[in-house]
Amino acid sequence: IEPYFSISSDITFDSISRKIGNRPSDFFMIFPEAGTGQNDTRQLSKEIYAGIINEILSTSSLNVLLCGQTDLSQKIKDLVNTELQSRVIDTSAKITINEIARLTQKTRFAITLDSFPEHLSCIFCKTITIYYQTAKAFLPLANHPAFVIYINNK
Repeated sequence: IEPYFSISSDITFDSISRKIGNRPSDFFMIFPEAGTGQNDTRQLSKEIYAGIINEILSTSSLNVLLCGQTDLSQKIKDLVNTELQSRVIDTSAKITINEIARLTQKTRFAITLDSFPEHLSCIFCKTITIYYQTAKAFLPLANHPAFVIYINNK
Protein backbone atom coordinates (compact mmCIF):
# COMPACT_ATOMS: atom_id res chain seq x y z
CA ILE A 1 0.00 0.00 0.00
CA GLU A 2 1.37 3.37 -0.98
CA PRO A 3 -0.55 6.23 0.63
CA TYR A 4 -1.20 9.37 -1.39
CA PHE A 5 -2.79 12.79 -1.13
CA SER A 6 -3.45 14.97 -4.17
CA ILE A 7 -2.38 18.62 -3.96
CA SER A 8 -3.56 21.20 -6.44
CA SER A 9 -0.74 22.53 -8.63
CA ASP A 10 -1.82 26.11 -7.92
CA ILE A 11 -0.73 25.69 -4.27
CA THR A 12 2.94 26.62 -4.31
CA PHE A 13 5.61 27.15 -1.70
CA ASP A 14 5.86 30.78 -2.84
CA SER A 15 2.14 31.44 -2.35
CA ILE A 16 2.22 29.85 1.10
CA SER A 17 5.32 31.87 2.03
CA ARG A 18 3.51 35.08 1.15
CA LYS A 19 0.49 34.00 3.17
CA ILE A 20 2.48 33.25 6.35
CA GLY A 21 4.76 36.26 5.86
CA ASN A 22 7.95 34.25 5.81
CA ARG A 23 9.92 32.02 3.45
CA PRO A 24 11.90 29.57 5.55
CA SER A 25 14.75 27.99 3.62
CA ASP A 26 15.33 24.94 5.80
CA PHE A 27 12.72 23.90 8.34
CA PHE A 28 10.92 21.23 10.29
CA MET A 29 7.27 21.23 11.34
CA ILE A 30 5.53 20.63 14.66
CA PHE A 31 1.83 19.82 14.98
CA PRO A 32 1.24 20.20 18.75
CA GLU A 33 -2.53 19.76 18.77
CA ALA A 34 -4.39 16.47 19.03
CA GLY A 35 -7.40 17.90 17.24
CA THR A 36 -9.96 17.81 20.02
CA GLY A 37 -9.15 20.89 22.09
CA GLN A 38 -6.36 22.28 24.22
CA ASN A 39 -7.40 20.25 27.25
CA ASP A 40 -7.08 16.97 25.40
CA THR A 41 -5.13 14.52 27.56
CA ARG A 42 -3.27 13.31 24.44
CA GLN A 43 -1.49 16.67 24.07
CA LEU A 44 1.96 17.32 25.45
CA SER A 45 2.57 20.44 27.50
CA LYS A 46 3.67 23.65 25.83
CA GLU A 47 6.84 23.47 27.96
CA ILE A 48 7.80 20.12 26.42
CA TYR A 49 7.36 21.51 22.91
CA ALA A 50 9.35 24.64 23.76
CA GLY A 51 12.14 22.40 25.08
CA ILE A 52 12.18 20.35 21.88
CA ILE A 53 12.31 23.52 19.78
CA ASN A 54 15.05 25.09 21.91
CA GLU A 55 17.18 21.95 21.60
CA ILE A 56 16.79 21.58 17.83
CA LEU A 57 17.21 25.28 17.01
CA SER A 58 20.22 25.71 19.27
CA THR A 59 22.02 22.79 17.62
CA SER A 60 21.08 23.42 13.98
CA SER A 61 20.32 26.13 11.43
CA LEU A 62 16.75 24.92 10.97
CA ASN A 63 13.62 27.02 11.39
CA VAL A 64 10.38 25.56 12.76
CA LEU A 65 6.82 25.92 11.51
CA LEU A 66 4.20 25.48 14.20
CA CYS A 67 0.90 24.28 12.74
CA GLY A 68 -2.50 24.14 14.40
CA GLN A 69 -5.89 25.77 14.78
CA THR A 70 -5.64 27.43 18.21
CA ASP A 71 -3.37 29.81 20.10
CA LEU A 72 -1.34 26.89 21.51
CA SER A 73 1.44 27.50 18.97
CA GLN A 74 1.82 31.12 20.08
CA LYS A 75 1.97 29.99 23.70
CA ILE A 76 4.75 27.55 22.75
CA LYS A 77 6.63 30.25 20.82
CA ASP A 78 6.45 32.56 23.85
CA LEU A 79 8.38 29.94 25.85
CA VAL A 80 11.16 29.49 23.27
CA ASN A 81 14.46 31.17 24.12
CA THR A 82 14.26 34.83 23.04
CA GLU A 83 17.30 34.60 20.75
CA LEU A 84 15.66 31.71 18.84
CA GLN A 85 12.12 33.09 18.48
CA SER A 86 12.80 34.71 15.08
CA ARG A 87 13.23 31.17 13.69
CA VAL A 88 9.80 30.05 14.97
CA ILE A 89 6.97 30.63 12.48
CA ASP A 90 3.41 30.24 13.74
CA THR A 91 1.18 29.17 10.85
CA SER A 92 -1.79 28.32 13.07
CA ALA A 93 -5.18 29.04 11.50
CA LYS A 94 -3.41 30.65 8.51
CA ILE A 95 -2.99 27.72 6.13
CA THR A 96 -5.21 25.02 4.66
CA ILE A 97 -4.82 21.26 4.66
CA ASN A 98 -3.57 21.38 1.08
CA GLU A 99 -1.01 24.03 2.00
CA ILE A 100 0.14 21.92 4.94
CA ALA A 101 0.57 19.00 2.55
CA ARG A 102 2.67 21.16 0.20
CA LEU A 103 4.86 22.28 3.11
CA THR A 104 5.39 18.68 4.24
CA GLN A 105 6.92 18.04 0.82
CA LYS A 106 9.65 20.60 1.65
CA THR A 107 10.20 20.01 5.36
CA ARG A 108 13.11 18.04 6.81
CA PHE A 109 10.75 16.19 9.17
CA ALA A 110 7.54 16.58 11.16
CA ILE A 111 6.81 16.05 14.84
CA THR A 112 3.18 15.13 15.48
CA LEU A 113 0.75 13.54 17.88
CA ASP A 114 -1.70 10.81 16.90
CA SER A 115 -3.74 13.04 14.60
CA PHE A 116 -4.59 13.79 11.00
CA PRO A 117 -1.31 15.73 10.49
CA GLU A 118 0.58 12.58 11.45
CA HIS A 119 -0.98 10.58 8.64
CA LEU A 120 -0.61 13.43 6.15
CA SER A 121 3.04 14.00 7.09
CA CYS A 122 3.87 10.32 6.70
CA ILE A 123 2.95 10.58 3.03
CA PHE A 124 5.45 13.34 2.26
CA CYS A 125 8.24 13.42 4.87
CA LYS A 126 10.05 11.75 7.74
CA THR A 127 7.76 11.81 10.77
CA ILE A 128 8.17 11.48 14.51
CA THR A 129 4.84 10.70 16.18
CA ILE A 130 4.23 10.78 19.90
CA TYR A 131 1.36 8.63 21.14
CA TYR A 132 0.75 10.15 24.57
CA GLN A 133 -1.92 8.95 27.00
CA THR A 134 -3.63 6.92 24.31
CA ALA A 135 -4.18 3.29 23.53
CA LYS A 136 -1.71 1.79 21.13
CA ALA A 137 -2.96 2.83 17.73
CA PHE A 138 -2.71 1.68 14.18
CA LEU A 139 0.72 2.64 12.94
CA PRO A 140 0.71 5.18 10.13
CA LEU A 141 1.10 4.04 6.55
CA ALA A 142 4.20 5.86 5.45
CA ASN A 143 6.16 6.58 2.29
CA HIS A 144 9.07 7.87 4.41
CA PRO A 145 10.62 6.76 7.70
CA ALA A 146 8.21 7.09 10.62
CA PHE A 147 9.38 6.90 14.22
CA VAL A 148 6.64 6.25 16.78
CA ILE A 149 7.07 6.97 20.50
CA TYR A 150 4.59 5.64 23.06
CA ILE A 151 4.50 7.55 26.39
CA ASN A 152 2.33 6.76 29.44
CA ASN A 153 -0.02 4.66 27.40
CA LYS A 154 -3.19 3.37 28.95
